[in-house]
Amino acid sequence: MKKIFLTLAFIWVILLQSYTQEKNSKASISKSIPLNAEQWSFQHGKVDFLNFKGRKAMKIAPASGPVVIKDLIFKDGTIEYDVIPSKTEFASAIYFHRKNEKEQEIVYLRVPKMAHPFANEGIQYCPILDGVNMWDIYPQYQAPAAAKTEEWNHIKLVISGVQMQVFVNNSLRLTVPKLEGRENTGSIAFDGDAYISNIEIKPNEIENLPQAEGVDLTRHEANYIRSWSITQPTTLEEGREPTTFRDLPKDEAFTEKIATERYGLVNLTRRFGSAEKRR
Repeated sequence: MKKIFLTLAFIWVILLQSYTQEKNSKASISKSIPLNAEQWSFQHGKVDFLNFKGRKAMKIAPASGPVVIKDLIFKDGTIEYDVIPSKTEFASAIYFHRKNEKEQEIVYLRVPKMAHPFANEGIQYCPILDGVNMWDIYPQYQAPAAAKTEEWNHIKLVISGVQMQVFVNNSLRLTVPKLEGRENTGSIAFDGDAYISNIEIKPNEIENLPQAEGVDLTRHEANYIRSWSITQPTTLEEGREPTTFRDLPKDEAFTEKIATERYGLVNLTRRFGSAEKRR
């Protein structure tokens, strides 16, 4: 019996060491992204690669559109970079889990507010669904950024399953208990008039952040309606508002159901997508 116990203990130690080595091996793969034209996809004339403030940097011009890292697909791990946004820019952004222009997720500094200690809109996360930036639907995912103007700011995103933490200058600024995008893997891109430097991608380095969805404190509330009846979208004539009873849909038009998301949100954009006209 003693020999059997010792043998099992020995096997357990070997398996534990093997698992630890495999985990460390996965976590230790870090990639520094070269700042040269060959590594990036961008609009002609919108990006320069140069030395700035004593280091190699990428200068993104205004109205550049997404500047995408080539040949890189990211799922879980850590993204780090340094940024100096232009003072005249509205937002300096990073996209991740990017399928295309219509399906991606974004974290961005609102540059006019990013240094104000009491500006709750200094930094924000939101999904982009069918090309719609959902910033106003998720106000809970914004916070003061504690960023600096005309100096390098170190940004770090830790993404683990459906959770994310965002650090600015080594200070935790955002905790997202559930990423709201439709994609869980994709490319990485930058946008907004800024200098970017020291980009590091660390797959699988999640800093013990859980992968499962975080708590929704409204989930136990009995006074939330969790299921709604809906109609198909209807385009309104220009200048017309549904202000009278006859403008409202008939009962028989409510042929579909939609379940609420976190915090009781009814997300019609996720169901029906964007609309070129009001509806």
